[in-house]
Amino acid sequence: MLSQLSGELNSYQGNLWTVIISLSREDAERLGFDTATRWRDFLRSERSEIAEQFHIPQGNLRWYAAFHNEKHHPHVHLMVRSEDKREGYWHGRGLLFCYLLFQLRRMLDKQEERANGSP
Repeated sequence: MLSQLSGELNSYQGNLWTVIISLSREDAERLGFDTATRWRDFLRSERSEIAEQFHIPQGNLRWYAAFHNEKHHPHVHLMVRSEDKREGYWHGRGLLFCYLLFQLRRMLDKQEERANGSP
C-alpha cells in the first residue's frame, strides 16, 4: 500500500501541500489524540473545512496522514491534494493550521469544563 501511494504521489503533477499538527504529550493524552485512529477520525470530521481552505471541491479532495506518537509531541503529517491537478490553491496564511488548532483547543476546554462540573 505504501509503495502504491508513493508511486501515486511521485507521479502527481499538481500542488501537494503538507501540514504538521503537533500537540504536547499532556494535551494529546487529555484529548485522546495519542492514537492514529483518533487523528484519522478528527481529520475526517474536518474534511469539508480542509477542502474549503485549499479551494478544492470535496469530491476531488485527497488527503493522507501519518501519525507519529513521539514521546513529547505526538503529531500528524497531513498531505493534501486535488484529484484534478489544476485545482486547489492556498493563500499560505496558516488558516487551516490555526483552524484545526482552534478546534483542538475547543475540545480541551470542553473537557476541562466537564471535569470542573460545568455542562
